[in-house]
Amino acid sequence: MLADLENIGLVQADARRFATPLCIGLLAAIAAVSLYTPFLNAKYYETWFTWPGLGLSAVMPLIVAVIGCGCIGASRRDMILCLSC
Repeated sequence: MLADLENIGLVQADARRFATPLCIGLLAAIAAVSLYTPFLNAKYYETWFTWPGLGLSAVMPLIVAVIGCGCIGASRRDMILCLSC
């Protein structure tokens, strides 16, 4: 039983070590897709970069950036970020 608890600690340490680079990679992938999408179709471009659509489409990247920074910060401080609380 004690060996299982020691293994859990090692696995948790590995998970925390991998969390920051994986979160940064995920945010980079989301950014790449978000930057590429408007150029797929002229309608997407008009919706994303004209005023009414710009105000609405800017909200989601801001939310993703805040949550991503929270995840990175929590993983660096060995905290648990609870998004469902």
